[in-house]
Amino acid sequence: MSVLELQQSILNSLQNLKSLDALKKLFWSQLNYERVNKELSRRKLTDVVANELTEDPLLLASGGANNAFHVIYARLSSEELSRQSERKVVDYLLKEHPYALFVFSNKLRSQWHFINVKYDNTLQKRKLFRRITVGEGEQLRTATERISLLDLEKHSNASVLDIQTLHDEAFDVEKVTQEFFKEYRKTFEKVEGLIDWNINAVLIYSECFMNY
Repeated sequence: MSVLELQQSILNSLQNLKSLDALKKLFWSQLNYERVNKELSRRKLTDVVANELTEDPLLLASGGANNAFHVIYARLSSEELSRQSERKVVDYLLKEHPYALFVFSNKLRSQWHFINVKYDNTLQKRKLFRRITVGEGEQLRTATERISLLDLEKHSNASVLDIQTLHDEAFDVEKVTQEFFKEYRKTFEKVEGLIDWNINAVLIYSECFMNY
């Protein structure tokens, strides 16, 4: 499957991401992760964390050597996605799943966050939560491009660190911004060239008219 075909397929899935089955299809069939589909019992969670969820978190998929990289889905009990609630859940799950991508939905599964956790370069190693938002009214071009970069078709035997790096780079906001301005510059230069051509055409036409 070509890059454009993959992106179109993922865009279709994101536009119709309203159920757990749709999320499973995205990772199992389109992004080439291994199926796991294992519930993580909330009895192991603290009451504070468990109360944020409507049901047990789901170890949805895995990838890389020894399937050490995990994709975990959690359904919040709130009608809106709460970043504070997400952070509570992720902070707890990271203890047993240090290399992971976290996917959250609101209670109705109408809003989704794909969350990558990256540690900064300070001595404190602070956690940076980077999100891709999917849902009604969202522009999905960037989400489609970034999520398509998570495809493991060519990384099935990669180390867990390599898989984590793949995810870190896909969620790199600075890189997305640089790519945006690169494309913007290309468009601007094309428009600028057309304006120059039109101005020259007007000047030539005016000169000919005056000479006439």
